[in-house]
Amino acid sequence: MPEVKVDYKKVLLLTLMGFLTLALLLRLGGTTGGLSLLQRADRGFIILALAAEMLRYLGVALSTQLIARFLGRRIELLPTVAATFAGTSINRLLAAGGVGGMYVRYRYLKKNDLSLGSVSIIFLLQYIVSALVLLAALIFGFLYLATHFGVTWRVMVPSALVVAAVLGGIIYLIRLYGERKRLERGLFSLYRKISGFWGRIVRRRFFGEARLRATVNRLYACLRLARNNPLGVLAAFAFGALTLFADILTLYFVFSALGFSIHPGMVVLGYTVSNYAGAISMLPDGILVTDGSLALIYTSLAVPQEAAAMAVLIFRLISYWLPIPLGFLALWILRRRSLL
Repeated sequence: MPEVKVDYKKVLLLTLMGFLTLALLLRLGGTTGGLSLLQRADRGFIILALAAEMLRYLGVALSTQLIARFLGRRIELLPTVAATFAGTSINRLLAAGGVGGMYVRYRYLKKNDLSLGSVSIIFLLQYIVSALVLLAALIFGFLYLATHFGVTWRVMVPSALVVAAVLGGIIYLIRLYGERKRLERGLFSLYRKISGFWGRIVRRRFFGEARLRATVNRLYACLRLARNNPLGVLAAFAFGALTLFADILTLYFVFSALGFSIHPGMVVLGYTVSNYAGAISMLPDGILVTDGSLALIYTSLAVPQEAAAMAVLIFRLISYWLPIPLGFLALWILRRRSLL
């Protein structure tokens, strides 16, 4: 694997955003009261929160393993978990914003005899499953909001528009899948644009049209296998749900550690809305935007400001910052074992 160079400007920006996030949350929670609340946190629930966060990476690895099996390849679980951690760290600290982590996972999967086309299918199917699970969680969260807080239709309209937009996109993709020639024309058009842009940067093409056609064939073959294996499809959605709800469970345990009893529906709502806000921001894992929106959403849902701010602080330490050193350790181990 080629040497990965650290983008020091990005690291500096990330560090600055981290300090701004810390200052924001301490300000919301009150420096003295917030620190006192942190000191009284129940360590048992903190350990449960850490364990729940580890389940998130296990869910991604199990999903990758399952889809690879659909494509005719068997891969080991623990190295796949390590590759998931490594990709997360690369995404957050190194250059190429988001592409770096995918490249790390691609290198690992390539070592397991999976082609670029097969890896693309894995990423695509994981994205679709995650989008469906997140959408279901969002709908559940807003139903909880509507039934427990008596919100008016004016408040629900923007939320309904988001749900309708996501559902519309999913329905469009399903219809496009049923019109294979149209799908291929769209993919080839997109490929030529991306290839032309990429070619001007690196002076070479990265993916031939013949290989793209083979990838489309492999995608349809993979989906045919999935249709004939309903238990496998159910498992794929279960792993996608595990990835999402492990993160939500982490947040729930953090609130419990601070001695605040919160309804699971409130946790789901705050998490899903802030997740969308972070995605729109285009910042690494929504840093600063996700933190601020989480705290503000829970405060608006009658959670004490101090508890909301400190819960978000601990949650993001566990879910965002802790995986970075673990990921670089995983990267080092994988390279020593020649798995990248």
